[in-house]
Amino acid sequence: MKASVFLPVLLTTNSKNSSRAVGNYKHCVYFYVDSSAHVKKSETELQALKNTNTRLTTALQESIANADHWQKQIAMYREENERYKRRVHKSDVSIQSFILLRTY
Repeated sequence: MKASVFLPVLLTTNSKNSSRAVGNYKHCVYFYVDSSAHVKKSETELQALKNTNTRLTTALQESIANADHWQKQIAMYREENERYKRRVHKSDVSIQSFILLRTY
């Protein structure tokens, strides 16, 4: 045997301001709803939300992995940049030393 549910629905007056229309209801009408249909709809919505949650979780995990990858890349480039700076500095010192030795 199917259970039946009566759900209240507020009927609003026509108003130019929709936020005021919610508070200006005139009648409260109860609609007969078959609870099995309501449960099925709720289960469908729940499944859709679960699917969306799964997709969003996967996308978030991929984004985190990408961020980690790029942080490692940036660290590698910074180390390389520091190595080149040291090499340039050593070259500058060598050139300056060479110039100083030749001038004296």
